[in-house]
Amino acid sequence: MKYKFDIKFIKKELATEFVRKYHYSPTMPYITKYYLGCYIENDLKGIVTLGYGTQPRHTFNKMFPYYGILEKHNNEFILNLNDVYFEIGKLCISSDLNNTNAGSQLLSTLVKWVKQNTKANFLYTLADGMNKKYGVIYQASNFYYGGKFKTYAYLINDNLRIHPKTFKSLYSETTNYKKIYGYMFRYLYPINRKARNILYNESSMKWSKIYPKEINL
Repeated sequence: MKYKFDIKFIKKELATEFVRKYHYSPTMPYITKYYLGCYIENDLKGIVTLGYGTQPRHTFNKMFPYYGILEKHNNEFILNLNDVYFEIGKLCISSDLNNTNAGSQLLSTLVKWVKQNTKANFLYTLADGMNKKYGVIYQASNFYYGGKFKTYAYLINDNLRIHPKTFKSLYSETTNYKKIYGYMFRYLYPINRKARNILYNESSMKWSKIYPKEINL
């Protein structure tokens, strides 16, 4: 079935409410630049947040060490981070669209939106293996896969998963917690021809469309 999404700016409060209702993880991203509502005939059917993780320049530099994202002049970064890439922090759709191809169609609309409304060359995201996610929606949307890496988080009261940085600042005195381990799966989408050339020729990582499966969790 064909879904026609219309992407609009929305307020943080509306995005947060939608995420808490439909997403498996209610925690919102660390740094968010855009809260985007994805509408079908004026009904809010999806949410995407675009922003960055805790060390966005170092994250990108690890993938593309010769891009110059860490270079400075007069103690100021030369490159504007928003002109380089955005990370998809949250992406979720309403439950009535589960088990359809709406997610991949939403991503296709998002790519067009980023191309038309920003100067970014890449969309970056991680699939959360600790929650049994290995990136099916990104695979269906022709993102490039850049491998997996092991990470950890804290599980409080057996149901609330907390990022290590948040745990240390807010929950360090909590006694009922345990450390859990899992993989994160790295995906990248080049927005334009320039970005594709950079991905093919300048990355320190191997990018392909040979995708992980459930057995790789």
